Amino acid sequence: MKKEYLYNINKWMRVGKDLYQSLIIVTILIGSSLMGLADYSAEVIKDEPVAYWRLDDDQSPARDATGNDYSAFENGGINYKEESPFLNDDNSAISFLQNGQLFTDPFEKIDGGGFTVEFWIQFNSSPAGFTNLVGDGEGGMDFMLMVYAGGGGFIRPHVQTNSEFASIDSVDRITDNGLHHIVSTWDEVSGELYLYIDGELANTTVSAGTIPTLGQPINSDNPIYIGQDGREPRAPDALIDEVAIYNYALSAERILAHFNAVEVPEPPEPPEPPADGGGVAVGDSVLIGQLDYSDSFTIGVDAMNESRKAYAAQRFPLPAGVEVIENSYGNPIVSWPSNAWSIATDTAINPGGFGYFGGNGAGSDSGITQRGGGGDWSIAYGIRDVFIIQSDFVQLPDRVDFTVGRTPNTIGGADNLNIFFRQTGTSPWFEIGIYNSLVGEKDTGLSSDIAVRNVALNTGWNNYALLVDVGSEMIEVFVNEESKGVIDLNVIHDGAYAGILDNSYIGIGGAGSDRLWSDNFQVGSPGLNAELTITEISYSSVDGSLSVSWNSNPGNNYALDFSFDLLTWLELNDEIVSDGESTTYEEQLLEALPENERSVFFRVREVE
Repeated sequence: MKKEYLYNINKWMRVGKDLYQSLIIVTILIGSSLMGLADYSAEVIKDEPVAYWRLDDDQSPARDATGNDYSAFENGGINYKEESPFLNDDNSAISFLQNGQLFTDPFEKIDGGGFTVEFWIQFNSSPAGFTNLVGDGEGGMDFMLMVYAGGGGFIRPHVQTNSEFASIDSVDRITDNGLHHIVSTWDEVSGELYLYIDGELANTTVSAGTIPTLGQPINSDNPIYIGQDGREPRAPDALIDEVAIYNYALSAERILAHFNAVEVPEPPEPPEPPADGGGVAVGDSVLIGQLDYSDSFTIGVDAMNESRKAYAAQRFPLPAGVEVIENSYGNPIVSWPSNAWSIATDTAINPGGFGYFGGNGAGSDSGITQRGGGGDWSIAYGIRDVFIIQSDFVQLPDRVDFTVGRTPNTIGGADNLNIFFRQTGTSPWFEIGIYNSLVGEKDTGLSSDIAVRNVALNTGWNNYALLVDVGSEMIEVFVNEESKGVIDLNVIHDGAYAGILDNSYIGIGGAGSDRLWSDNFQVGSPGLNAELTITEISYSSVDGSLSVSWNSNPGNNYALDFSFDLLTWLELNDEIVSDGESTTYEEQLLEALPENERSVFFRVREVE
């Protein structure tokens, strides 16, 4: 998001006089940008804010740059000295842990005929539900001037007087990872509540009360909260910088002057969303050879058992029989906890504050798990020491995860290991983290390449998998069936996680929103799933014995054909059952292949 005059430069890049003119303009812009943040803070101070936190502190408290000494104190976890989001700034910003906040002592803010709340924000991920950005909400209706973000990225300023409270919502949502200037103003005389985004008056709708909102302001001496307030259960997953509070409504001209005082980078290009909606249907995995357990969570007429055929979408807790895993492939029958989730579909769903952006293209129209908040659930396993566990999730702002160990239905337990997945380049936590309740979470050093959920670009569905080798204490991590690297538990973090890996229970889950959706759980042996390759052929012209071997996938069926000219193919056998990861077909041919044919060709086909 560069200023418009920077875009105009490109239009003037020609030759001769115009080129000279454009170079002069570039020189002017570069020269002015060297003083950008100094100019910005000067512009803010010129307008006499009641309080102004530059947020370049090393630790709590965050100092008030006005001299009024309204310091802001840390609670719940703040990341200081975050790299500045501005191009022309050696200053810093802050981000938040899940419940992080800066808060002030109470002070009077509305004694000048209105208010202005001003700050810069760069979202790391789209808000999962209502969250305070900068405001004064102590609880319930105890607020005056708070600015919230809602699920999907709309901005909601508030005002409250002795007559009523009101709020407006931005029509446009902030769905990128760019830096944005947010300003809300309220004028006591006119009662007008305005929202400005990036220097311009935003298009808004009234979400509560009436505008104009007249009357005398109330709760005007509340503390200021940056991050989580006293009303909502989360802080934004975002960088925030340059927060100012004024006791009057800034004019549109001054707001634009503030915005134009800095140079703002273009938002980063998001990772490419996964193809085909982000899901991998049961049986379609390129990672799994032979399935041990799977669950597509299909309900209705296409369900595999009678309980799920009769199940009404979103009923909770699960009626008897619905919790039984869909397919056990001859292994001991196992069940999910009956209170872990309900089963929803793309059309029979409760989006909550997080919002449901659409299906995974791999069966979500017939059934997915739906949970009202974070949690983890497991099945008994213990079949293989080397296995793939795989599932679709809608990526959550905090994490989605796999659990392998001896304690079911939790990431806790000293005998559990957990792998956490987060969006790429956006979270204050690790993109792919490893966790044990005794050791805590540490960074694996792997990148997830998980795109930020964006209603305009993707649904948030991705496919996640682990290749677990208990004996070797190795875990390979996959996102959308692409390897992200191998974790050697004997080595990583000096072996802190060694000796824990166990296959008794395997589970999935996540945290960080008021909704958690998953689909297409599957576990089984690692599979080759490469293009068919014949590895060995032998033939005896003496007795007509033929042997052909090829790599294969467990559980599949194959056909073997031969040809003398690569044009006409004759079928030798179309009912060959796989031997596993390699299959060999042997036959005593009744008639030897003709001796006058100098060459014979074989091909293998996979058949239903």
